[in-house]
Amino acid sequence: MMQTTHMKWIFPIAYLAFQLQVFSAGATHIVGGEMNYRYLGNNDYEIRLTVYRDCFNGIPPFDNPAAIGIFDVNNNLVNTLYVPFTFSDTMPPSILSPCLIPPINICYERTTYITTTNLPPIAGGYQLVYQRCCRNTTIINIVAPLNAGATYIATIPDPSLTTTNSNPVFNNWPPTFICANEPFTFDHSATDIDGDSLVYVLCDPLDGASTLNPMPQPPFNPPYVPVTWQPPYGPSNLFGGVPLTIDAHTGWITATPSITGQFVYGVCVQEYRNGNLLGQTRRDYQMNVVNCPQIVVASILSPTLACGTLNATFTNNSFGAASYYWDFGVSSLSNDTSDLANPSYMYPDTGTYTAMLVAYSSINPACNDTNWGTVIVYPPLTATFNYQGVPCSNTVMFTDASPSTSGAPTAWHWNFGDNATSNLQNPSHTYNLPGTYVVTLIVHTNAGCVDTVSMNVIVVNVQPVATFNDSNIICTGECVFNNLSQWSTNFSWNFGDNTSSTAANPSHTYQQPGTYIVHMIAYDSNGCADTVSQNVNIVFPPAASFTSNVPPCSLAGTFANTSTAGITAYKWDFGDGDSSAVQNPTHTYQLSGTYNVTLIVTDNNGCVDTTTQSVSPFIFSHAEFAFTIDTCAAQVMFTNGSVNAETVLWNFGDGNTSRDFLPPLHAYSQSGMYPVVLITNPGSSCADTMQTELNYDLAAVGNVWVPNAFTPNTDGKNDVFKVYAYYPCDELTLVIFNRWGQKIYETKGSSITWDGFFDGRPVEPGIYVYLLKGTYTDKIGSVAVIK
Repeated sequence: MMQTTHMKWIFPIAYLAFQLQVFSAGATHIVGGEMNYRYLGNNDYEIRLTVYRDCFNGIPPFDNPAAIGIFDVNNNLVNTLYVPFTFSDTMPPSILSPCLIPPINICYERTTYITTTNLPPIAGGYQLVYQRCCRNTTIINIVAPLNAGATYIATIPDPSLTTTNSNPVFNNWPPTFICANEPFTFDHSATDIDGDSLVYVLCDPLDGASTLNPMPQPPFNPPYVPVTWQPPYGPSNLFGGVPLTIDAHTGWITATPSITGQFVYGVCVQEYRNGNLLGQTRRDYQMNVVNCPQIVVASILSPTLACGTLNATFTNNSFGAASYYWDFGVSSLSNDTSDLANPSYMYPDTGTYTAMLVAYSSINPACNDTNWGTVIVYPPLTATFNYQGVPCSNTVMFTDASPSTSGAPTAWHWNFGDNATSNLQNPSHTYNLPGTYVVTLIVHTNAGCVDTVSMNVIVVNVQPVATFNDSNIICTGECVFNNLSQWSTNFSWNFGDNTSSTAANPSHTYQQPGTYIVHMIAYDSNGCADTVSQNVNIVFPPAASFTSNVPPCSLAGTFANTSTAGITAYKWDFGDGDSSAVQNPTHTYQLSGTYNVTLIVTDNNGCVDTTTQSVSPFIFSHAEFAFTIDTCAAQVMFTNGSVNAETVLWNFGDGNTSRDFLPPLHAYSQSGMYPVVLITNPGSSCADTMQTELNYDLAAVGNVWVPNAFTPNTDGKNDVFKVYAYYPCDELTLVIFNRWGQKIYETKGSSITWDGFFDGRPVEPGIYVYLLKGTYTDKIGSVAVIK
């Protein structure tokens, strides 16, 4: 801690030219304020409103009277107190140091309005509000300051928290100015006559009132909005430079502003009682940052510490000095001095010394400053530790045994060699596996000494962990126990039915169903043991069975469950893709056939059994067929149109039969009437029969008719020579010859015609010879062309 024994100041003549030009013009208005109340008893309160204004610019009068609005928790106006103006006092810029001339154009006036009122307790408490517009137009950290007013507010808490409370009162008036680029500290603490706990925070000033209504009486209703910060300024950058901060416990504020000008900031003190927030008191203030003449301050980083070496390096935190003088505090020496800014000095031995620093001013010797600081030279730190294993455990206790001759140990970092760490001084650690681990300890002392030590730690007594299978094992007579124990060599089992085993993974057959408590003890080679107990439920498995009833010539069947008792779930598979979950289902098949029906049952223990039976549903069939005679192939094609037929039997009437379900083909060897019979599902009670007569005439096969004359005169009647064949699948070839044997026409196909032309001209009337050939035809004849 810096210790300053004396500080002498003079008024530098060169500073007479100091000016604060940034505040030279513009209307000036309210610059700060705060609201306080004090409980007097019998629901009476003394209310104090303190308001600050600028003395130089604008100089609007203080309100007379000032209107203090009283609002409830729902922001409704309860009452307005009109408090008359009584007096004001002036707060000109002043400083106690003769080495600094304060600015002459900074001045604040202050007045305090005092009144009393009776406020009976109401739910939610009260809000005390005063509003005034406007702020100085030269403020640079908020937007449109001339149009920004101010709201000062204090809250009386809800009576459920307390019915007797006075809010905190700030102890000191803030200075009217601070120096740019110089550290600034100020005690913004408050006093609470109730002894409540106080917490300090920086808070946004509140906007309020307007240029159109600069003195609202009564004030506008809550809620209120904060001022709008002008970038880059804001709660974390109020003045520029080193940001303004506040100690939450002491109320001390610190900052090093870097920009001259006028700035607005707010300080709130929060009031707690029994851990409950009663409210907060808000102070809103305008700070003037000005350039100040150089101030000389001597400052040593104290204590200065040296660990493991006699050489101490000094940190000089002084400012404003032109030169320095150091005395390093060795009483037996006179040459332990230096004029360097940040010297180092080799001390003759370890120990504690007091060093002196004199900072010399370049302005006036009266502004010189002297400071003393403690120097502690420590011997080297030697870190060490002890450890001890916990019997029948994988836990090791560690104890820091580092000496305190190098300062008191303040920080520890342990690495236990298995990726686990700790920052405790004397930790314990549980290892997962036995083995040798390299444990490292790093020790820090308050003297800045650091040392590291590593040791091999052997972990041998790992506690066995007994476990087997999962809880509530369900067995069906014989149980196989899966031993999942760790770090164990021997085992002792008690199966709960007066039988036991020492096997690692025993099997055991229970004679009766029931619930048995199985105990297992796992031992390691050192005799350490662990015990586990679990319930084993022994049940008999279910027996799945059912009966089925499918009436003859029917596709509908009924199924009756005959499984053992205790069944909780049924799953039927009827073999045709359908299923059911009811106990006794019915099912209708879409087709006749044989199906495998499966029943899966689950009992109340979760045990499962399965059984399968076959059923053969058949229904009455309807026999029906048609036929087509293929004259080309000399075959008859039969088409099966039967319904519900699983099998068929064809009798073609000529001694031949077939069981083809697909349409059969049959060739008759001779013409005749044949009785064709189709039987569906033959041999069953669901059979059906259809019979029809088939007239098969071989003479119709290959019948061809050729005309003997035609008249190609384009009158639309008998204009072409056309061959009519009743063998449509045959391909015929027609050749025409004239009377001299010349071929004049030839064609091929299943449809044969000649239009009576040769070489594009009609032929002469007369007799022409034709030759007609095909698979079943070979014919020569003549045809007359008549015109």
